[in-house]
Amino acid sequence: MKKYFIHIHNSKAMILDLIPYFIIPICTFPLLFIKKFITDPLGLIIIAFSAFLQIAMTPYFIRMIYDGFYYDEEKNEIILKRFRQKDRRFPLDSIGKIILKRNDDDRMGAISGKANNTFCVKSREGYDYFFVLNDPAIEKFFADHGIPMIRYDEEET
Repeated sequence: MKKYFIHIHNSKAMILDLIPYFIIPICTFPLLFIKKFITDPLGLIIIAFSAFLQIAMTPYFIRMIYDGFYYDEEKNEIILKRFRQKDRRFPLDSIGKIILKRNDDDRMGAISGKANNTFCVKSREGYDYFFVLNDPAIEKFFADHGIPMIRYDEEET
């Protein structure tokens, strides 16, 4: 079973999505070895602030790497794996369409931003299953299984 990430790209562009999580420790690590910087109160504040940022960003980094879905060919269903949540299974037949939709709730999947669009995987009844990032690998997966992707902002009525 192949894993498809829902928060980051499923190609070499994944590295660009993960760079912000490595900049803070790489930039602040050399500061720990400068004796003058450690004894200066402003230096201690900067080190403490960067350590706080790194600790605060760790759950988001883990979620970006862990969250994804798999396709089980034997049962013809999608297995959604989320950090600190039970695995959810969706029969591929129950997915009606994928639409372009804004998401601000990180519990549902990929979050919309200025630089990226998110798509909502909807059931045939119109319920939102989860959100995925606009990614060619995910688009190809759903196209191969005959699930339409609607690329405009408003849903059909």
